[in-house]
Amino acid sequence: MFKLQIENNVGIIKLNKEGSDHNTISMDDLDSMVELLDTIEKDNSIEGAVFYSEKKDFLAGADIKKFLEMSEEETRKVGKTGHSLFNRIEDSQKPFVAVIHGACMGGGTELALACHGLVITDSSKTKLGLPEVKLGLLPGLGGTVRLYKRIGLPNALDYILTGKNMYASKAKKFGLADVFVDENFRLKAGIQLVKDIASGKHITKKSKGLSVKDKALLFGPFKSFVISKAKDNVMAKTQGNYPAPLEILKCLEHHPGKSREEAIKREIEGFTKLLHSPEARQLIRLFFLMNSYKKNPYSEDLSDAPEHLSVLGAGLMGNGISTVSIDNGYKVTLLDLSDDALKNAKKNTSEYLENKVKRKQISRSDYQKLLNDLQLIESDEPVKSDALIEAVFEDLELKQKILKKWSEKLDASALIATNTSALPVSEIAEVCTNPERVLGMHYFSPVEKMPLLEIIKTDKTSKTALAKAYDIGLNQSKVCIDVSDGPGFYTTRILAPMLNEAMIALSEGYEPQSIDRIMKKRGFPVGPITLIDEIGIDVGAHINRGALGKMFKERGANSHPVMGIMEDKGWLGKKSGKGFYVYEDKKKSVNPDLANLFGDDHSFDKKADSEVADRLMMIMINESFYCLQEDILKDAESGDVGAIFGLGFPAFTGGPFMYTHKKGIENIIDLLNTLKDKFHNRFEPAQILIDYKEKGKEIYKD
Repeated sequence: MFKLQIENNVGIIKLNKEGSDHNTISMDDLDSMVELLDTIEKDNSIEGAVFYSEKKDFLAGADIKKFLEMSEEETRKVGKTGHSLFNRIEDSQKPFVAVIHGACMGGGTELALACHGLVITDSSKTKLGLPEVKLGLLPGLGGTVRLYKRIGLPNALDYILTGKNMYASKAKKFGLADVFVDENFRLKAGIQLVKDIASGKHITKKSKGLSVKDKALLFGPFKSFVISKAKDNVMAKTQGNYPAPLEILKCLEHHPGKSREEAIKREIEGFTKLLHSPEARQLIRLFFLMNSYKKNPYSEDLSDAPEHLSVLGAGLMGNGISTVSIDNGYKVTLLDLSDDALKNAKKNTSEYLENKVKRKQISRSDYQKLLNDLQLIESDEPVKSDALIEAVFEDLELKQKILKKWSEKLDASALIATNTSALPVSEIAEVCTNPERVLGMHYFSPVEKMPLLEIIKTDKTSKTALAKAYDIGLNQSKVCIDVSDGPGFYTTRILAPMLNEAMIALSEGYEPQSIDRIMKKRGFPVGPITLIDEIGIDVGAHINRGALGKMFKERGANSHPVMGIMEDKGWLGKKSGKGFYVYEDKKKSVNPDLANLFGDDHSFDKKADSEVADRLMMIMINESFYCLQEDILKDAESGDVGAIFGLGFPAFTGGPFMYTHKKGIENIIDLLNTLKDKFHNRFEPAQILIDYKEKGKEIYKD
């Protein structure tokens, strides 16, 4: 990992992890660093040293897999070893400089913070970050100890609590970079910076320290105010379900005014505590799961990877699909019969790319090149392309008509995909020429932000078609799962009964806002009532009238009629300004006319309790098992991935299947039966749950 080379009396510590695309730090690497530091310190001819990566990125951080195998005592020991080394770098009489290009994450950023000077390239690929909070952890090698001293407490909290990336332009603005340079001159600049620091020609940004204002925010009532505001934001977003942000706040409240040794001790204890928490274990599992789902399981069947996509429909979904496609290297033809829709789509795409320019993620020339990759055509007539992704309104006959026409005109090898959340893909495919190349690609709104892509295969879908759909999705930076065709597929199928149960709770007098509140407390990013308004009440009503609603009715679970009534009134949710809530002047309040839809004397006078939350969660989890039972899902793992990344199922639980595994199958069955006795057959446990219990079968192996 670390190799020392001397050039012009400066030690160049080259980072190059053998057999890996990325540089990560392990215990063995820390041991080898000790030897390098000994050599640099003892050799009087060496003026200082540069950390320089031979890979495309700088340093991705620690090898987290190794930490999972450690006991608490072993974790503390490794933490002390790492801190000892970074302290040694920071305290060295000889200057150390980190030359950062590409991704510098976690331990990489912490190593850089320990150095005396930083050279940062002006590339859009260069980014620093402390993403540990996303794994349920806190930075364990000095991130909470050093970052606030460099960029101030409010800024440090912003980055450590969110785990977001700090791009090169921001690093320059915050004064982290001593030298801001073109990537081709970075090593030369690093060597020169070492010499300038050693000779006293350059006073580092680190030595200059914070402004008077930022120093004031580290103490007394100013610090208390900053920490208090940050805690309020954390609680509003997480409802206290994630311990890592709260532990980070404790560290950053503790450190100012304390010695480095005291601060490090506090950080090590916080990291150790979090690493062995159940929440961190699930988030780390999810991280590795997500990475494993970035591979194409049908790669052997991929030939002639798509390069030119046609997207039909310039509405919200089609616009989003075309935008993420050009942003990831595809040439796209966007078609629609409405010129206004096309102009609006181009405007939205332009604004999306403009924001990337402002954040220095792409250059102005990149912006123009990407925009040139988007061709707009006012038509629905087929154009030559490698794949069609149709994104028109959810109408079966309309989609059949469009895809039939395109399948007859496109090359037989071209992929044909329909973006649908519930319509039967098999019925769409059966009218098409070469139905084996037809499948569903269910994107989630907003496409630019939502990570999941649900790929729906029919009995006739070929592996070649699946390979192409995965290739497109992965290139669009999506987490992909493939599921079998069936009413609602997987995500819509498990979401629909949960939303319907929320409608039933409203009919029982529970307040809309309290239903939202209780589910957010359970860890969902938005409550179910708000979610329906955001999806669109007309969409929900349409799904209830379709095959999914009929399937639930056959199982004794009728769809509540309220969404159909609201649709008839034109109350379509947020997009119309009125739904379950009224949206005026950026404010949201309960629709005053809503109660009347449930009866003349109806009122919302009950606050949702834990039983309401159990009903909504259990009906969703139970439906997940029905999907596994009916082979809609190929395994429990893909069900957890789909629920978390597509629907916001609480990540700290590990997903519906892991949640059931941890709670115990017998306990889940007992709770479902209790709810069934009180609320009828819609809570009938899926037979597969009963089978697992009777056979003593585990969902996952611990």
